[in-house]
Amino acid sequence: MYKTVIGLEVHCELKSNSKNFSSARNDFSDIPNSNVSVIDMGMPGILPVVNKEAVRNSIKMALAMNCSIPEYLTFERKNYFYPDLPKGYQITQFKHPIGTNGYVNIFVNGEEKKILIHDTHLEEDTASMDHYNDYSLLDYNRCGVPLLETVTEPCINSADEAVAFLENLRSIFLYTGASYARSDKGQIRCDVNVSLMKEAATELGTKVEMKNINSFSGVREAILCEVARQTEILNNGEKIVQETRRYDENLNQTFSMRSKEDAIDYRYFTDPNLPPIKIDNEWISEIKEEIPKLHNERFKTYIKEYYINEKDAYTIVRDKNVSDFYEECIKLLAEPILISNWLTGDVMKYMNRAIKEPHHPAAWCTTDDALLMARNEDPLSCRLTIGAYRDMLSALINIRPEKWAALVPMIPIYIFSGGADPVGNFGAGPAEVYAWLYETGHDVTLRLYPGKRHEMLNETNRNEVEENLFRWLDDKAFRTL
Repeated sequence: MYKTVIGLEVHCELKSNSKNFSSARNDFSDIPNSNVSVIDMGMPGILPVVNKEAVRNSIKMALAMNCSIPEYLTFERKNYFYPDLPKGYQITQFKHPIGTNGYVNIFVNGEEKKILIHDTHLEEDTASMDHYNDYSLLDYNRCGVPLLETVTEPCINSADEAVAFLENLRSIFLYTGASYARSDKGQIRCDVNVSLMKEAATELGTKVEMKNINSFSGVREAILCEVARQTEILNNGEKIVQETRRYDENLNQTFSMRSKEDAIDYRYFTDPNLPPIKIDNEWISEIKEEIPKLHNERFKTYIKEYYINEKDAYTIVRDKNVSDFYEECIKLLAEPILISNWLTGDVMKYMNRAIKEPHHPAAWCTTDDALLMARNEDPLSCRLTIGAYRDMLSALINIRPEKWAALVPMIPIYIFSGGADPVGNFGAGPAEVYAWLYETGHDVTLRLYPGKRHEMLNETNRNEVEENLFRWLDDKAFRTL
C-alpha cells in the first residue's frame, strides 16, 4: 500500500482597478489587447510602480491564513522566455514572500485537519493564450494583473483534502474581498504536485507536477488519475520519473510535458527598479481589523451553538452574503434551526432557479430586510416572503446593476403592504413599482415626490428618481409603514 502526498500551488488574481505594476486597467475580459501599457509589454526605459491595493489584499490574505508578514516588501525577477511574457521575465517574490509559515484548517469527513502554508507571494499574471490547430492567439489584457500564489507544504493526503483546501482558500478570498476567485473566468488556477510513498517510509517519493488546472473538479480527477498511474508503475517494479505533466479532462489522462532535465533555470535576482518597501506595523494592524469573521469560525458556531447539521452549515457559510443574511435573521428571530431549514430550502431553491447569479450580493437581504421575519405573522413558513422575492427581484432586473444593492431594501414594502399582488404591473420595469406604491396609498411615494403623482421612468428623470429613492432608504422610512 502507498500513501499519497500532495502539495498545491494556487494562483489567484486579486481585486484592483489597475494592474500590479502599471496603470493599465485590471479587466482582461474587455476587447483583447485593449488594456495594455508600455510597462506590461516591457518597452525600453519602463519603471514599474507597486500597486498598493494589491499589497493590501495580499497582506489581508496572508493574515487570514495565519502567516508571518516580513518587515520589508521586496520583488525579484523570474527570468524565462515564453510568448505570454513580453518582458522576458516575471516580477515576483522569491527571497521575502509577503506571507510565510501559515496554516489553514479544513474539514473532511467530519474531521478537522491543519494544512500548512509554506508561503504566499505577490506577482504578476501572464497573458492568456488560445490555442488552435496550427496557431495561437495571445491576449495581453491579463498580463500584469495582480496574482497571489499560495504554496502548501506536502501535507495533503487525498483528493478530498485537496479540494477541501481549495474550497476553503476560495472562501477566504471571498470573505476578505481580496478576489472574486472565479474559476470559470480563469481567476483561480492550481498546480498539483503528487507523489507516492510506502506507508512505513520516512522519505517522500518522486513528485510529478501537473500544471494549470482550472477547476476544483479537475483537480480531483487529475489527482485520482495520477495516483492510479503512479501506483501501476510502482507495482510493476518501475521508477517514477520526476516531470511536469498536463491533465486532459476529456480523456481523463495525464501527458508528459517536460522532464526534470528540461527544467528551467529561472536565475532569480532582485528587481533593480523596485526598491525594498518597509511594511508599517500600524498598517498591518489596520488591515487585520478589516478581516471579517471567516467561514470556518462561522461553521463551528452554527454547529456547536446553533445546533444545525453540518450540511446546512456548509451550505450557508459557502457564501458570505447568505451567511450574513442568516445571522441578521437570527438577531430578530431566535430560531436558528428553523431559519436554516427555510434558507437552505425554499429560498435557495428559488434563488438557484430564478436568478442568473444567485450569489450576487444584491440578491440577498440586508439587516433592514430581516424585519420581514419579525413582522410576518407566520415568519417560519415565509410563503409570502418567497412571493415578494419573486415579484420585487423581477422588477429590479431592469434597474442598472450597480444600483441593485441599494434598491433591494424595497422588498419589505411589498410584504408589509398586506400581500397585494402587483405581479402584472412589475414586468415592464421599476417605474410601475413606484406607481403601484402610490396607488395603494403608501406615503413613501409622497416622500419621494411631495405634492405630485409619480411619473414613468425615462432617461431624463431616472437619476432624479434614484437619488430620491436612496435618500428615502437612508432615512429607513419603511420602518414606519
